[in-house]
Amino acid sequence: MFIISQNKRHSINTNFVQQFQVEELPGGEARVVARMDLSNIALGDYASREHASLVLEFFSLCSIRKDASEKLTMAPTHDDMRKADALTHDTPQDFFEKILKDLF
Repeated sequence: MFIISQNKRHSINTNFVQQFQVEELPGGEARVVARMDLSNIALGDYASREHASLVLEFFSLCSIRKDASEKLTMAPTHDDMRKADALTHDTPQDFFEKILKDLF
């Protein structure tokens, strides 16, 4: 799978990534980093460690698909994370009701 960084400056092949990490930044922000043999690539900065952890979960879900080697995935933006917060801040039942309303 290939991942494009949040700022669209880097594209990495996950076959060459040794480890994904979350780095703490000043002000409570966090950065998702891909550690490779010769370099460390910042994939995106997020408002909180929780957002960065969700991004790592997103990458892992994308990578387990059978066709993952052919996929191109973009690191979620701040706007994407705000939308995710808006969907999940309610109770699980409210969350599913919102999804069902969108479907129908």
